[in-house]
Amino acid sequence: MVLLWFLLLVGYYRVRAMKHFPSDVLVGTAIGATIGVLVPHFHRRKKESNFTWTPVAGSRMTGITARYTFK
Repeated sequence: MVLLWFLLLVGYYRVRAMKHFPSDVLVGTAIGATIGVLVPHFHRRKKESNFTWTPVAGSRMTGITARYTFK
């Protein structure tokens, strides 16, 4: 909650110091809040899958491995 107040004050003082337009601060806040909500949402695992993709990087190769686990 303290961080939220800090961010609101920074936005207010950026507008007051004529460093940003109010629309810049509002749009930036909306974009930041949207990203802050959507990133954890999309990274949440929905359910365990039998199929897994894994990136592989070595000194002589780069690629992707696929694994299927029978249950």
